[in-house]
Amino acid sequence: MSVDNTKLKDDKLLEAFQKDLRDTIDATSDDTINIDERYQLFLSQLKEKAEQHFPVDKNSNRKRKEWLTTDILKIVDQKAQAFIEWQNNRGSKLEPKYQKKYERLRKTVKTMTEQRQVEYWDEVCEDIEKSIKNNDPATAFSIIRRLRGGSKRVENIPVQDKNGKLLVNSRDTLKRWGEFFCETLNVCALIDQNLIDQIQIPTLSTTEEHRQNAQPSIEEVRKAINQMKSRKAPGSDEVTVDILKAGGESVIRWLFYFFTDVWKNEQMAKEW
Repeated sequence: MSVDNTKLKDDKLLEAFQKDLRDTIDATSDDTINIDERYQLFLSQLKEKAEQHFPVDKNSNRKRKEWLTTDILKIVDQKAQAFIEWQNNRGSKLEPKYQKKYERLRKTVKTMTEQRQVEYWDEVCEDIEKSIKNNDPATAFSIIRRLRGGSKRVENIPVQDKNGKLLVNSRDTLKRWGEFFCETLNVCALIDQNLIDQIQIPTLSTTEEHRQNAQPSIEEVRKAINQMKSRKAPGSDEVTVDILKAGGESVIRWLFYFFTDVWKNEQMAKEW
């Protein structure tokens, strides 16, 4: 989801956004759809209306990725032009020629990008190490914060494989994270059953048990959203805290209905 966060401060845009969301609440409160369908419907409507009311201006100067070079951009433009030529010659005798040209340039872009990313991260690491050796931790942490702030998703953050090779491809990094957690969370260990049997299970007081079993209130939902930190990276659903807060009472009311439904039916959405 691509939105202009600066427009979230515009009162008129916020009012229009919240007004549109009221209809969404009514549509997703239909009892004939299951909890997963309701959740997906709300997400799609929320993202659609957010992009509609807070669009990113096409003519705005977008910051270029630090590792991009002029040579890579030239090849990317050539690849785009080759794709157009290929599509314009579909079904003709020249199609194989332009298709091969496009595939060659696509492979070149991929190779150049991965090589440049490795070079870039090596350069960054050298800058950080140099700053630390020169007793300049402020510069080192400044570089780290800048890099961390630019990576919104974990698969975009480079990691090393078991042999110390830097992985910059999102597919490779996600695979490495999977290996890491698999090895970390599946450690063989011998546990003395007698020790487990000695663990006493605490009992809840009547008051605490009643509190935990109580149906969620709309005030709890409102308080939870207000306490969430803004300007944080979105989750897998691509919805940021800022968008949830921008939705105002409409979002609070929908989440209250949704959490109440989960509480009553004891069924979670699959995406959670």
